[in-house]
Amino acid sequence: MKEKLKKGACITRLTVVALGLTLAAALPVQAQMLLVEAGPDDPAQLRFNPEFIARNGVKSVSGQAWVKRDGRPMAPMDRHFLYRFGEAGRLEYANNSFGHPGSGLDTASVMYQYNAAGHLLQELHNDLNGFFALRREYDAEGRESRVRHVRLENLGTDRYQFVEGASILVSEERFTYRTVNDTVRSRTWLNDRGRPYLEETFTSDGLGYLRQIARRNLITQQQGVITFTYDAKGRLSGRTEVPDLRKPRETTWHWLYDQAGNPLERDLLRDGTLVRHSEFVYAEGTMFLKAVVTRNNETGQIDIVRYATQR
Repeated sequence: MKEKLKKGACITRLTVVALGLTLAAALPVQAQMLLVEAGPDDPAQLRFNPEFIARNGVKSVSGQAWVKRDGRPMAPMDRHFLYRFGEAGRLEYANNSFGHPGSGLDTASVMYQYNAAGHLLQELHNDLNGFFALRREYDAEGRESRVRHVRLENLGTDRYQFVEGASILVSEERFTYRTVNDTVRSRTWLNDRGRPYLEETFTSDGLGYLRQIARRNLITQQQGVITFTYDAKGRLSGRTEVPDLRKPRETTWHWLYDQAGNPLERDLLRDGTLVRHSEFVYAEGTMFLKAVVTRNNETGQIDIVRYATQR
């Protein structure tokens, strides 16, 4: 069994022992519960692998936050997470709760709907401000062609029983695509008047690995770039983003993996300075996610989310 990771061993000693967690030995099989992929999405968010979820009959994953501050014992927090999955292993419901239902803080949730091809059609959001939906449409090639932000009336008796009533279109965006060559393609964002305002250019290498996303605001001419690097097995190992090339402030993420491809460590750096170090803990045998342990180098605080998987 692995006693410590390559970096941040203090996290392991402070949390794994205190919480009764163990680090699973690497398995020479494809057992990834989490996906780490190149793209424009926030890399801090957990992304569950639908194939792993479906193959192992996972119905839901629940989590609770804990915190360890310098000089204080480990303490649970009243913050909870819940993820539910459908038969195909796709995420169908996500819940982030603070406090207890009815406390005035309680929950923010998202329900996900897909088409037969597995494309996300709708995200139905519910928070203290009410209900709104992001509704997506796709072209014949399965590319996102339109997104509508819709505010929804709830005819139900409370916010936990949603009955859709009247809807108000808040905003709408459309997308057009262009293939430059075998390794470069672009996407143009159109506003609700059908006018272009943002262009993204995606550049891959000859093996198909995404290497760069360049963004340019067509109105302000602000340009930004995201670059990606990979390890010897083709897994994403680095992501560096510079939102504005006129102000070269960069955010970098690094990942390390076990032999099965599960992420073991994740570092967040701002302008080259390490600000967060995270370690992922898995259950032996099943390789289910057991905890994510993060040290905040700016405050010295250690945040833990403990997870339980239901089948």
